[in-house]
Amino acid sequence: MQGEKFLLIGNDKKMQACANRLIQRGYFATCCEKEEIGNILPFYPNIILPLPTLANGVISGTGLSSEGFAELLGRTQRVFYGNLGYNPFGERALSYYNESFLVKNSRLTAQGTLRIILENTDRDIYSVKAAVLGYGRCGKAICKVLQSNGADVVSVSRSHYSTTVAENERLATMNYDEFFGSIQNFDVIVNTVPYNIIGKAAAERLTKKNLYIEIASKPYGFNINETDKYNFRYILAESLPGRFTPTSAGENIADTVIELIKEGKDE
Repeated sequence: MQGEKFLLIGNDKKMQACANRLIQRGYFATCCEKEEIGNILPFYPNIILPLPTLANGVISGTGLSSEGFAELLGRTQRVFYGNLGYNPFGERALSYYNESFLVKNSRLTAQGTLRIILENTDRDIYSVKAAVLGYGRCGKAICKVLQSNGADVVSVSRSHYSTTVAENERLATMNYDEFFGSIQNFDVIVNTVPYNIIGKAAAERLTKKNLYIEIASKPYGFNINETDKYNFRYILAESLPGRFTPTSAGENIADTVIELIKEGKDE
């Protein structure tokens, strides 16, 4: 399939990096703006949609719903898409938002988290006491980056399995009851769990000394509509790979698409 043509929807740094990676690997790739889609879409057998793929009900960079975009596609066009909960594009569509991609992006998220911490504290990272809520892909990567850079890190989890894995990685651990009992002692709290787990009682114990960084997706770990009721510092840190490391984020998309292509050829 090398030499085939890819049309990338969007022209930001991330999608430009994706196109450049495909070109480096022997494919033809170009980015397109919203206004160009209708004119050039039919001439490309492979389409890569951006990440986030869906924003405010439309495919990012198109102004079209997923169903509306699907109507523009020919029967033989292949579509690669990101974080959709379903596939509206037919049997030739594949999601690059798979385990391989998520693991790669978790590293970028962890680097972005460290950068936010460094930008929002006047303390040496070695003196920072941090709690990371959740020990999934991002939780693991964030703990590793903070630990390797000298922070005092505690992994907080409900799962006994996650606690065991974290302890095997030489991390201090807490369950949520233990964490809530000492929440005010952490300089930095990083949440990766997409549930409202920080309640009123815990939030009221936090002060401006405490920096809360939200990595999770909606509904987040805290009701963000109530942040003005409390005194702690709150940062909603969405889409960190594209925000801080767009080149690597775009290359991850391209590399995962190429992996999917090769897997399809091997079947």
